[in-house]
Amino acid sequence: IADMTDVSPFVKELVEDHQIELDEFDSTVSQSFVDDINCLVCETGILKKRIGQYGTFYSCSHFPRCEHKETSCAKCESPMTRKRYSGFKFCLNESCKSLIPTCGKCNAEMVFRASKNGEFWGCRNYKGNEPMSCKNAVDHAKVNWPELVD
Repeated sequence: IADMTDVSPFVKELVEDHQIELDEFDSTVSQSFVDDINCLVCETGILKKRIGQYGTFYSCSHFPRCEHKETSCAKCESPMTRKRYSGFKFCLNESCKSLIPTCGKCNAEMVFRASKNGEFWGCRNYKGNEPMSCKNAVDHAKVNWPELVD
């Protein structure tokens, strides 16, 4: 029995190279989609669920060597992946399937906002006039939403 989000190289080798039964016990969403939640920065870590003062998030299993973090799904707190649909984060919970656009300039999540000119998706890294601020925004009506495939 192993938690697939925190396995040793030996267990990974058993699963990849041998016929191992993986469906014997219930598993969490994170364990079911372990290949979809690899760390985007170090590429060898797995994003693990954590709870902080601002709620649930996922961070690299190699912390503190890798400090990469991803927000959880706002609707159900499940992990999200950027691997299924280019330009979007997709919730891995089968009953949720939430979809969020990602910034075309800095790859951060986009946040749904409204202004006097209408609804739009703005980059999460927007920080006003700060030098490192990403000011990318996309009109809500112009987002090319992918067809969700089961």
